[in-house]
Amino acid sequence: MRENAVSGSGRPAVLSSMAGAVCQAVSPPSSWLISAGIRWFIDTQHGLVGYQDMVAMLQGISTTAVTPMVRVSWNDSASIMKALDAGAYV
Repeated sequence: MRENAVSGSGRPAVLSSMAGAVCQAVSPPSSWLISAGIRWFIDTQHGLVGYQDMVAMLQGISTTAVTPMVRVSWNDSASIMKALDAGAYV
């Protein structure tokens, strides 16, 4: 597992210095194209991205140096654990 570049040494990153993008396109190739070194996250809360699509997109991101982040559909432990199991970082 590579280092979490967003939180670094285990402490939360300063959000005001973060720049990135949101991916709502349901396609693994879109995650490969967008992951050109910027911070971004997969949005499963708003849009059409479901669990299977999120897994495929996280697989695409895992081939890059980008830290994979997911906005889960709801603030419940099941959604959060599924995203973490699929490859999202804390």
